[in-house]
Amino acid sequence: MIGKCALCYRERELQLSHIIPKFVIRYLKKTSVGNIRRTDNPNKVVQDGEKHYLLCKECEERFNSAETLFASKVFYPYLKENKEEFEYDE
Repeated sequence: MIGKCALCYRERELQLSHIIPKFVIRYLKKTSVGNIRRTDNPNKVVQDGEKHYLLCKECEERFNSAETLFASKVFYPYLKENKEEFEYDE
């Protein structure tokens, strides 16, 4: 799908982008008591998080890099080690 990227505003081929990062959806699926369901149709179980055509490939990769760094440095240490203080830079 061709459209304007929501981040760089260039006309590009847009990728299906997760609204909530995939690592968060995986965690929710793993720790939920029940299934993940759609808000507009609660009787329907969903396998993956909501996605929309939002970002070009280049911007999607930028988000992916930042999400991977956040997941490894903050999200998982917080969950697995009960870590509450984090060092950071730029």
